[in-house]
Amino acid sequence: MSELDVLRRLGDQIVPPPFWALREIARRRARRTRVATSVAVAASVAAVSATTVYLSRDAGRQVEPGPTVPAPSSRPLTYADGSTIHYGRHTVEAGGPVLELDLTDDGVAFRTTDGRIWFSDGSATDSLGSVGETGPGYGEDAWPLLTRPGWMLSSNTGSRLVWFEFPAPGKPEVVVYDTATDEEVARHVVRLEPGHTAVPALLSDRFVYWFKDPVPEEMPADQSQVRYDPATGDQSPITEQDLLRDLDAEAAVRSVRLKGDGRWDSSGAFHFSDGMGQRWAWT
Repeated sequence: MSELDVLRRLGDQIVPPPFWALREIARRRARRTRVATSVAVAASVAAVSATTVYLSRDAGRQVEPGPTVPAPSSRPLTYADGSTIHYGRHTVEAGGPVLELDLTDDGVAFRTTDGRIWFSDGSATDSLGSVGETGPGYGEDAWPLLTRPGWMLSSNTGSRLVWFEFPAPGKPEVVVYDTATDEEVARHVVRLEPGHTAVPALLSDRFVYWFKDPVPEEMPADQSQVRYDPATGDQSPITEQDLLRDLDAEAAVRSVRLKGDGRWDSSGAFHFSDGMGQRWAWT
């Protein structure tokens, strides 16, 4: 007998159950579902009743709200096109070509071609200061290799903005400004011997860092660096390892550990990084 004939005989033997049997099965399933639902409702009513009794026994008990969890925040996409700044959904007219732009949690800071520094929350724009005449030894090539030339600093989070001002050529001051309170937090003279230079490098939660007498042909880790504490005014020379230890102590919750944070470390140790300026690849 062929396989086709076997399949035909098996098909003839398969008889579906009568319609009344199918209805009975469906009726039993519906009955079980209703019973389960009734039990669940009864349990819910009992729980609510028990809660009501408990509250009635302590009518003076105050209900305390749970802890408030801050809503997640992010900084909007921001860029400058000539003298027009696109700050998220806002458009800010700078009144002149924009040379430099930095973000805080409160808005956007920018420097125009006339050296003036401004800040806007998207609706109002305020003038904060002016870089002034920098003097000899400064120029677009005064920064170390692979760094962004700029006189302003901001961090990835927070409200602090930092910039350098030159009341007189060759005599910079470091200014720390809180964009949340619209207040100048600190201002100190950058201690330099005549003929020496300094340019901003980095802003962390506690400190401001700058390069002293930067060499354009060398990497940031090979430069002379200074750490400035706005709270005390202290300015002290540091090494690259000192800087990495500072950053490790202030690492954000969302951080990764990289060897040297992409910066040179003779110990080969791993350090926390926010991932900025890194290129990632998986193989």
